Amino acid sequence: MIFIKKFFLAYILISLLSLSAFGQTLKKLTLAPTLDDFANPERGWMSSEEVLNENFAQELWPNKPTSRISWIRWTISDFIGGKDLTPKFYSEFQKMCDEAKKRGLKIIPRVRYTDDRGPDAPVATVLKHIAQLKDIFKKNSDVIYLVDPGMIGFWGEWHSTTNNLLTLENRNSIIEAVLNTTPPDRMMYIRYPVYKMDYIKSKGFTNSTLDSAHAFNGSDIARIGHMNDCLFSTADDAGTYYPQSSTTFINREIGLNYVQQESPFVPHGGETCKEPDGVGLNSYNDCKEVLVNFPKLHTNHLNSEYSEEIYWKWQRDSCYNLISRSLGYRFAITTGEYTQNIKPGGLMNLSFNIENSGFGELVNPRDVYVVLQNQKGETKEAVLSIDPRWWGGGSKHQVDLKLEIPTSLGEGTYNLALWFPDKYESIKKDYRYAIRLANKDVWDSTTGLNIIARDIIVSNANPGIVNNAYTAFKQSSINSNSPILKNTVKENFSFQYLPSNHKILLNNFSRTSKIKIQIYNSFGTSLFTAENKTSRSQSVFEWTAPNLTSGTYWVSVITDQQSLFQKIIQL
Repeated sequence: MIFIKKFFLAYILISLLSLSAFGQTLKKLTLAPTLDDFANPERGWMSSEEVLNENFAQELWPNKPTSRISWIRWTISDFIGGKDLTPKFYSEFQKMCDEAKKRGLKIIPRVRYTDDRGPDAPVATVLKHIAQLKDIFKKNSDVIYLVDPGMIGFWGEWHSTTNNLLTLENRNSIIEAVLNTTPPDRMMYIRYPVYKMDYIKSKGFTNSTLDSAHAFNGSDIARIGHMNDCLFSTADDAGTYYPQSSTTFINREIGLNYVQQESPFVPHGGETCKEPDGVGLNSYNDCKEVLVNFPKLHTNHLNSEYSEEIYWKWQRDSCYNLISRSLGYRFAITTGEYTQNIKPGGLMNLSFNIENSGFGELVNPRDVYVVLQNQKGETKEAVLSIDPRWWGGGSKHQVDLKLEIPTSLGEGTYNLALWFPDKYESIKKDYRYAIRLANKDVWDSTTGLNIIARDIIVSNANPGIVNNAYTAFKQSSINSNSPILKNTVKENFSFQYLPSNHKILLNNFSRTSKIKIQIYNSFGTSLFTAENKTSRSQSVFEWTAPNLTSGTYWVSVITDQQSLFQKIIQL
């Protein structure tokens, strides 16, 4: 009976807090969209820079004001003979990374042996040099957007090798080495989709296509994206979909479909080109054609310099501006509402609908914060349990939040902002690395905040219940419909739902003795919860769940080793 009374009192308290928050007047967000083309990190036009051996004697100057990516094509022809990378090389590479940070840029490094039609290096030399890049990459992972492998063939484009580097064994060993060298929270990409297919098959994956159940989990299949060095040029994009050294045949349709399925979860980018024989203008790069394929491919970035004749064509045919502002992600709030008058120690409601009208999405981890800013510019930040990498190109999402206002918060008028800073502390406070929303009059270029309201009144005279336990500004768990989407799993977690008998199967938990699973719908409502507390040695767990109709769901898995949220789509 005592337990029942305590539970009932707790339930009443939670209900009162929720009702008090809902009982307060909610003010609608009135934000207008903008068609302005502006810079944002890890998306858009990338400038290209050429560096030779041990001489970074230049400044990084993007040739477009909206560029935040620099593609560094670093030729190490002096090292083909097997010489180790030198202290001078590392010093120059560090100089380049420092310059990128000075300019507010992220880099895509491509280390290669030739900047033309020259020779590459023997596989032993290639593997040695890749391994020697690991520490300098790790040291500068804050400014590395992703890694472009280079190393093989003319221009480092993974064709025309002079050292037999494109055998299945050699290219798989090079891909594996690059993955090991790339910082674990960063991805690489590769020119030919079939090379990824072959590599993934060699690692024992039964399905060589990345899906949402395995996205962002740190596995090999989740860390290899797609780079097209001759986008929209010919029927096979100059061999992109069927390279001569491939052991697997695919055509343009198969290749496009493969990239289309994977690119919501990995980077896609590259450059257009003049093919064949300098003739680059054809139906494959007509505005009508590319405006269908860019969204399918979830294209994040393009070389701003090549090929200019195609860009002139897009300007002439009036699609260039749309392409420019749509590369990668483009987030904007469409509607929303918030609690305007709140007590210190109260519970604040905030909801908003956010749309990604861009072609692509974020591929690197990034937190989302709600920020309260007083009139002196001082801030309180609440990190949200949201992973914006799931806000894919062309999608819309509803976010409903309850925020605990600390009892110590001073009375006064506050700005309410959304903040999308970089994960790395070294550049977290730099506004150039924060995401700007595509809404009018929200961006503060001094702080990187998106101020969505300027009239939050914090006062003890406001209505509502005070909870003295609220000592920090943070997201509340009370009736929140936004599940935690953090991904900390280190194993190749596999979720399977069998519609025929409503069975749920969890695989590959090799060291788990306790496990809990929850399934949420797209609104964050819990549909199913199950636990197993019995020590088990097997890696497969099975439950019977309710019937899941077509829609989008989130699966929460908590074990004694790790926790994970993953999105699934039941078709």
